[in-house]
Amino acid sequence: MENLVLKVYGEFSVSANRSRELQACFDFMEMNPDSVLRHVVTRWLSLFAAVDKLLACWPAVKLYFVNKGEHMSVPSQVIWDFVKDDADEISDDAGAELSVPECYLYFVHHSA
Repeated sequence: MENLVLKVYGEFSVSANRSRELQACFDFMEMNPDSVLRHVVTRWLSLFAAVDKLLACWPAVKLYFVNKGEHMSVPSQVIWDFVKDDADEISDDAGAELSVPECYLYFVHHSA
């Protein structure tokens, strides 16, 4: 999970174009735009904040990576492996059934 948080942050931190594409996903999902937080491995308490922020913007982040599909760069392959199984279930409904990857996120969020 720590690797996922680092990869997601890395995807958007180095490219203004990718950040704009994420902004478009926020607009499409009608969510308030938010940024993904960086997790610093030497500060283990930052994992909670990073996972918390990732959960808050997960529908838009998931939509971004589903739109990118399998044709992402090698570092993003970790992310694609995380979202590919529920790529057909894009929803911002809080009452929607959670996917297994989202359960992992909530588990780490709870235990971090």
